[in-house]
Amino acid sequence: MSILIGVFCGLIAMLGWGIGEFLMKEPSKRIGEIEIFFYMQFIGAIITIPIFINYIKNNTIILNFLDIFLIIIIGAVDVVAFLSFLKGINTGELSIVSPISSVYSIITVILSVIFLNEILKINQIIAILLALSGVVLTSTDLKNIHKIHSVKGVNNAIISMILWGIYLFLTGILVTRIQWIPTFIMTTVGTVSFATIAFIFKKNKKKPRKKDYKTFFIISTLSTIAWLAMNYAFSKKLVSVASVVSSLSPLITILLASYFLKEKLYKNQKIGISLILTGLILISL
Repeated sequence: MSILIGVFCGLIAMLGWGIGEFLMKEPSKRIGEIEIFFYMQFIGAIITIPIFINYIKNNTIILNFLDIFLIIIIGAVDVVAFLSFLKGINTGELSIVSPISSVYSIITVILSVIFLNEILKINQIIAILLALSGVVLTSTDLKNIHKIHSVKGVNNAIISMILWGIYLFLTGILVTRIQWIPTFIMTTVGTVSFATIAFIFKKNKKKPRKKDYKTFFIISTLSTIAWLAMNYAFSKKLVSVASVVSSLSPLITILLASYFLKEKLYKNQKIGISLILTGLILISL
């Protein structure tokens, strides 16, 4: 029964993140990255308020200097990573940017090995090699390799991949210090703060359409539900099961992009995406 709970939580996260990334594509063409990110984070913060109120009724969040420092760094890293991702899906193919940026777990594992002295299992080593090979194949149009052709959006996807890997690594450290609910609440506060600062200083802001606000609300709601589902799975010590299922969120994004946006992929890019998805599964086992 516990395994089914992990699978169910993973499916919720997979659908939430996969659908959310797909929905970001359309408004990214008309609205600046900073505007999109601000509205999404602001709405997400409002959704998080009831969780915060319910938690502080019976608990106290105590932070020291290091905790505050981590929250600030995590917020700043998340902002840059997300803005880079939005830039990537605006200029490139969603079905390429999404799977590449999702390899952030590989970065987290590497950082854990370097700084936390964790030992890699054989499946994790294979996963890293598969994922990196997949990134190379997905990032290149082999038919035009003689022109040193780089696929649009790939650079932004790689930046997001690296930064989200750092984000997850630092978040994991914070969770061990102040537990997962305070971490969820405080990292939300940190990210929203930086998003607000970026929005205030942004010149020539583009105002979203009415339907964009509905889209932002849907994305923020899906993201919040996804994170809560994953955190619930973590609290039940079902990390591996939930992570394996949720790591396939790019598959949802790719299927939606292929069907609704008619995005076409070269054969080597399809192989690359398959390698990335396989690597994501192996890294979580």
